[in-house]
Amino acid sequence: MPTARILVVDDEPMIARLASTMLEQEGYEVFTAISARDALAAAGNEQPIDLVLSDFLMPEMNGLELVRKFMERSPGTAALLMSGYLGSYCDLDMPVLQKPFSATVLLSMVKQALEQSGQAGENNSLTGQKGRERRAIGEQVSSELDVLARTADQRPRQSKGIAGGNRS
Repeated sequence: MPTARILVVDDEPMIARLASTMLEQEGYEVFTAISARDALAAAGNEQPIDLVLSDFLMPEMNGLELVRKFMERSPGTAALLMSGYLGSYCDLDMPVLQKPFSATVLLSMVKQALEQSGQAGENNSLTGQKGRERRAIGEQVSSELDVLARTADQRPRQSKGIAGGNRS
């Protein structure tokens, strides 16, 4: 039985390595990317990706935008976001893995995302009836993610800096 292929995307290499190691120890085939550009390049590979596990806040584009673009290129791919700032994005209609996470929580959420997409234990095949169903689901999810990405981009961002002011 083929194993699921997972792409871990995080602009912090240590987080990407940690998640990858946890998933590899469970038997998943794991690839990593530290930028959205690298992740999108993986969408065109001959061997499909079954799940994208992406950080939400990244410099080039947020994880929601990345997932949307990835699914346009590879319909039917499951997605799971991770964030250290979950409170700001808890109303997203997509599973969000809170950083820091344990192996148990990561593996449970990955398994659930793969099961919901119908890809647990099988590689993503886009041929025949199952492929048509996955493409239709991918297109629907892609349009829903587009709406969520626009909503997320309109939220005010909190500054991490210290508020300055005149001291007179």
